[in-house]
Amino acid sequence: MTVSDMDTLLQALQVAAALYASDEKASALEAEKPWMSRPLPRPIIEATIEAIAATPDILELTRLRQLSLGSSESRPLYPVLLASALVKRTHALGNSGQAIHELLELVAANSGYARVVMVLAGVQTSESTELAPGIQIVPFGELQPPSWIKDFTDKRLWPLSRTFESVAPSAVLVTRVPFTPLFTTQDKVEGDFPEKEIAQLRTVAHCIALAAERPTAILKVWYEDDDLRLPLATSGVLYSDPRWGSGAAAPYAIDPGRVRAIVASYQRFRGKLGAVETALTRLAGAWGGWHREERAIDLGIALAGCGKRACLTRL
Repeated sequence: MTVSDMDTLLQALQVAAALYASDEKASALEAEKPWMSRPLPRPIIEATIEAIAATPDILELTRLRQLSLGSSESRPLYPVLLASALVKRTHALGNSGQAIHELLELVAANSGYARVVMVLAGVQTSESTELAPGIQIVPFGELQPPSWIKDFTDKRLWPLSRTFESVAPSAVLVTRVPFTPLFTTQDKVEGDFPEKEIAQLRTVAHCIALAAERPTAILKVWYEDDDLRLPLATSGVLYSDPRWGSGAAAPYAIDPGRVRAIVASYQRFRGKLGAVETALTRLAGAWGGWHREERAIDLGIALAGCGKRACLTRL
């Protein structure tokens, strides 16, 4: 590769980024957060594709495949897709050199970040707040769900209050997790699922219920890319559970300090967590249950799980 090769690519990216910015249709399609990468119109990226072909270090990247989160599948970095990604990133950063540099760094490290998002109904917060190390609660309105999730606006799928009124999605718990490897030369690899992180978010949701002494309705969880340097978009993975959203829900504002104190007590507990987990789960079930008998049973199991030891329910 010569300096002139890279200079030609950098200049082509700057020109293409300007064309992309002026193409309202192309920009609007990307703003919809598509579930998979789409090439930009050929007139925008033609010169960039030619410049990539003349730049060996960048052309070498087209031999790689990017892994899809939570899946064993990988997708090739075709020149048309790589050119489109670099143009869009150049537009976002305003600097083609930085776009190239960060992509090369990402490939060299072969490690990035993804995020796990748990949607709650009823629980309300006015701003993003950290409830546990690495776990935030965010107003639902501040989050744009991926385009491949369509059912949050359907009131028929929302949980009900005890007066049989629909309770809307209102907040999300979010945590970021390392994701590696990002790139491979293989068609398929072993998939990796964030089971530990989902369990952590579920525990925090139970702590919210304990702090408020009200039900916390979990609707869905999804796992998606959270690294803007990634050249390709992937569809991510959606998780659900028959128990989520099946209990009663109630709109209420949380006390972040109270929740943080309970989470901290949970994390400081040095004994076996099985009994505490049972207590949290059953207490959450007692507040969200529809029938008094079932709620009483859940409450009894929760108290039995704590026994006579100091437990979180005594905070």
